[in-house]
Amino acid sequence: MSAWLPFYVTAMALIGSGAVDTAEIVTATYPLEDAAKAFTASVDPEQVTVDGP
Repeated sequence: MSAWLPFYVTAMALIGSGAVDTAEIVTATYPLEDAAKAFTASVDPEQVTVDGP
């Protein structure tokens, strides 16, 4: 089991409950048939940015 699994489960629960508004953090969506393309994009530094204070 991945050490990140508890964090992932917590994050998904927060998103699912509406406690986290994803409208400002999700910048792209993909149809299920493009899942491979989505995962490739998720690790591409040209397409992923992290903004913070």
